[in-house]
Amino acid sequence: MSSVPPNLLMNISSSLTTLELGFTGMLGNFPAGYVVRLPNLQYLELNANHLTGSLPESNWSTSLKTLQLRDCHFTGSLPMSIGNLTQITFIDIPSNNLSGEIPASISNLVQLEHLTLEDNTFQGQIPDAFDNLSKLNHIDLSRNKLTGKLPSSIFNLTQLLYIDFSSNQLEGPFPEYATQLSKLSRLHLSDNMLNGVIPPWLLSLPFLEYLFLRNNFLAGNISEIKTSSLLHIDLSNNNLSGPIPSSIFKLEKLTTLLLSSNSLSGVVEMDTPSKLKSLIMLGLEENLLEEQLRVLDLSHNSLAGKVPRCLGNFSNNLLELNIRMNSFQGTIPEELGTNLRSFKLNGNQFGGSLPRSLLNCSKLEVLDVGNNKLHDIFPNWLETLPELQVLVLQSNSFHGLVTSGSQANNLFPKLKIFDISRNNFSGPLPTGYFKNFKAMMDVNESKKGSQPPPSTSLQQDDEMEHESLLNWRAISLGYACGIVYGGVMGYFLLHRGRYRARLVCLYC
Repeated sequence: MSSVPPNLLMNISSSLTTLELGFTGMLGNFPAGYVVRLPNLQYLELNANHLTGSLPESNWSTSLKTLQLRDCHFTGSLPMSIGNLTQITFIDIPSNNLSGEIPASISNLVQLEHLTLEDNTFQGQIPDAFDNLSKLNHIDLSRNKLTGKLPSSIFNLTQLLYIDFSSNQLEGPFPEYATQLSKLSRLHLSDNMLNGVIPPWLLSLPFLEYLFLRNNFLAGNISEIKTSSLLHIDLSNNNLSGPIPSSIFKLEKLTTLLLSSNSLSGVVEMDTPSKLKSLIMLGLEENLLEEQLRVLDLSHNSLAGKVPRCLGNFSNNLLELNIRMNSFQGTIPEELGTNLRSFKLNGNQFGGSLPRSLLNCSKLEVLDVGNNKLHDIFPNWLETLPELQVLVLQSNSFHGLVTSGSQANNLFPKLKIFDISRNNFSGPLPTGYFKNFKAMMDVNESKKGSQPPPSTSLQQDDEMEHESLLNWRAISLGYACGIVYGGVMGYFLLHRGRYRARLVCLYC
């Protein structure tokens, strides 16, 4: 329809009870003279049309029970005469350009169950006029420009299930006591200027599932949670302090816990988050927490996508990070905890190059990036890591020469496993490195002969282009630090490049 044809609407029967014209492409002003004064009209729906102008000040059908004007282009204010619709149960007028104050006459709408005015430009205070709206179960005034305090009368409504006042400019504290919201399931008050504490009664509501209070000025401690129904908690970007209450980690249904950007303190025990069996998202960054997480093992799952930048630096105390045998993609994160000792990424789909930030991990003992899609030259800069014992680069796209980046003699001083097989390396065997692998050559006299000696030369292959002889002594290296176990023989696995030889090792 290109416009609202008066000759069509003027002939509507006065006995009409339902009029649905949503999504019809209607243009023009609100058809006040023909529609709203229909004496028996109970249901009016004009959603998603191109209607403009103001809502009528008068002539509303007093029998109207449902009014849906979603996603039109109405301007002006919500008329005071809306309070004459004493039979109405459902008002839905979001996503328009309505402004001005919400009229206090809504206090007359004693049958009202649903009120949605979100995404307009309403201003001023929310009228404290809800005492008579005992049937109200859903109210959404989000994304407006409302100011002032939360209306106290809203907290006395026993049937309320859903409150959303987010993205306004509301301020002030919660009421100290509010015990009437016993059925409340969702509370959205994010992106305001609320202050004071989160009251204990709020965390005791028996059916509360979604609690959104992010981006406010709430302060003080988080009190113990006395409800088991919570699914989503977002208290991020406030001024909360003190410890995280232990009761949070007993919420078995909780899927999202966001507490970042506060001043929370205390210790988060290593196994604490694992008690949240349904947890999908956890945000604790930018607090004063003392993490004691030592080992993070996410291996052998079906995790995919990019690795979060914060994962490698999840805790300053993190010693072991194991995400092998997943489907992670992208590049290896640059952010790595400097105390990291074991970093296992084997069996993913990482591309790009090894991050130079690994040089900051001076305690690193195990680096396993095998079976990925890394494309880089040989990372000779790793040779200065003083504690590195295991280096696995196999089954990637490393290329070029395997050469040292230094003239020093003490390169890879503790290396015991060196696996660069199934890459695209070329050139001569890195005999300069072999002479420096002291950890593979030195042996305790008391353990001589405990393992059969390897060949005195690198095992020849049909496709070998270079051969280098080394005088190896029989060795047995017991390596058990909680990461790698088993005996390691002094062989090298270098095949599938331009040269071939083999490393035989037992390690998990």
